[in-house]
Amino acid sequence: RLVGFALLSPTPGRNGWLVEQIARSRTAPNGTAELLLDGAMQTLTARGAACVTLGLAPLCGAPAGEVWWLRTALGLLKTAGRPYYDFEGLERFKAKFRPAVWEPVYALVNTPRVRPRLLWALAEAFAGGSPLGLVRRAAHRRR
Repeated sequence: RLVGFALLSPTPGRNGWLVEQIARSRTAPNGTAELLLDGAMQTLTARGAACVTLGLAPLCGAPAGEVWWLRTALGLLKTAGRPYYDFEGLERFKAKFRPAVWEPVYALVNTPRVRPRLLWALAEAFAGGSPLGLVRRAAHRRR
C-alpha cells in the first residue's frame, strides 16, 4: 500500500535534482520521509547526478550582515514566526542527511544599500502576495 512519495525536479545546469515535495499518509510509519529521500538520493547518484538539494531553509542560522536593522528584523521575524513555522525543525531535518555543503542563497540588488521596500518586495515574492496576507492565513490556520 502506498504510504508516501517524493516529487523531484531536475536542476538544469547543475546536473542535480531539487526535492519539491515529500508527502506521506497519516498512517505512514516514522522515517518514511527519510527513507524516501535516501532512496531517491542513492538512485540519482548511481545514475550520475552531481547533487540533490532539499531547497531553501528560510532564515537558517543566525541572521548575518552588517546592517543592524536587517539583522534585527530577520531575528524578530524568525522568533515571531515560530508558532507558525518550525524553522529549526526544518534545519534539523535537512541536517539528518549530512549535506556536504550548505549553500547560502543571496538576493542580489543593484543598489548600494538594502532598504525596507526591497525586503517587502522579496517577502511578497516568497509569500506569493502580501506578506500580511500570509501572516493572516497562517494565524487563521493555527486557530
